[in-house]
Amino acid sequence: MKDLNKTFSTITEHIIPNTLVILDCDETILKFEGELKEIYKWWKDTFNKFFEECHDFDLSEYKTNELWKKKIIDCDKFSHTDESGLTKMIEEAREVDNVVIIVTARDDELAIITKKHLNEIGFVADELKLKSDISAHHENNGIFHTSGKSKGKVADEICKELGFENIVFVDDMLFNLEDVENICNKDYKVFAYRADFVEKN
Repeated sequence: MKDLNKTFSTITEHIIPNTLVILDCDETILKFEGELKEIYKWWKDTFNKFFEECHDFDLSEYKTNELWKKKIIDCDKFSHTDESGLTKMIEEAREVDNVVIIVTARDDELAIITKKHLNEIGFVADELKLKSDISAHHENNGIFHTSGKSKGKVADEICKELGFENIVFVDDMLFNLEDVENICNKDYKVFAYRADFVEKN
């Protein structure tokens, strides 16, 4: 079930036992300030600038992504999107022994800075000890980097190994919600949410 435009505090109705709670990082639990405050506009404008120069879609996307990585490494101005709502949701999830993890599209080369960003807003993911290889970089610390690849595949792989029956997935990008639903709906009860505290362009 894809349920658009929710705050964290209204998602708790689906936090039932044996649920894997998956949160995106950028523009879902964490937002940037300064130059990257309007991240969607920044991405669009930057891509268009590169495309005007080279007229190559893939190269423009690559250059935009590389510049974005540099910007977030250098950025020291960021904060919660919804601290009180997130805290409430996580508390209720953990009260019934569920697991809360991060699955981000960030590249694995950003693993150190991602952990630093999450630590600085006081977010600690639940550690997962996985025996099998999965299609995302992780260090058994509950933070998974997909490098832009399928989040649905990662969710499916984790649930298959650890036996979760339900998935609550929160992301700012509609295609990620659809990806998780399309891959996981046949085997698990999926509740996918696009949080409403970040302006979408």
